[in-house]
Amino acid sequence: MPSSRIALLGLAALSLTGAAQAGTYSTLGKTLKLQPPPEYCELGDTQREQTLRQLQQRNMAQVGELAQVVVPCTELKAYKDGKIDNFSRWAQVLVSKRQGVLTLVTISREEFIQKTANGTAKPVDLAEVNRRVREHLSGTGGTVSMSGAQPIGSTKQAFFIEGRLVTETNGKSSPLAFIGAATVVNQLPILVQVYVTPKATGASALETATAYVDSLLSKN
Repeated sequence: MPSSRIALLGLAALSLTGAAQAGTYSTLGKTLKLQPPPEYCELGDTQREQTLRQLQQRNMAQVGELAQVVVPCTELKAYKDGKIDNFSRWAQVLVSKRQGVLTLVTISREEFIQKTANGTAKPVDLAEVNRRVREHLSGTGGTVSMSGAQPIGSTKQAFFIEGRLVTETNGKSSPLAFIGAATVVNQLPILVQVYVTPKATGASALETATAYVDSLLSKN
């Protein structure tokens, strides 16, 4: 993340203790078993980690409920110790809202993916996306603009989209690339998001998103 604030701004444009341990998250009477993808660890219980998670929860409230946030295991200890303020990449799982409300999915995963894909058949209106983002972020001292977004296809597991963002705060701009994956797990509408900065190394955003989706489906 270019900074804690930039990370949150980037997330809004769409919205552990050092070991990649499994966890659970419950909502609408359903429980998700969550396992970070390879190379990632979940934010833990230190004040610094929880502050970041709570900020992200508030920032993503219009999009959905934040079930899990994961960051590179190799960077987490340094972040907890205050040696770095930025993550080079991160990912999260959301239980997404429909028209601002959490609801269970009553159709099959295949139908859900097909409907999601059909709903993005038209080109993304970048001007409208950027207008909504600016409105959402008014008063935060930062700006975000989406410079590109497009569907990249569907599998039996999920529908995928890719995009690019530019965040700016305190006069400093930072590019981000993201992959989003929409699927259904235990009747819950799930959105997996993976963000990477130019400094990111290791698995690509698409590889991470695919692994995250596969993990969710295999454990639930």
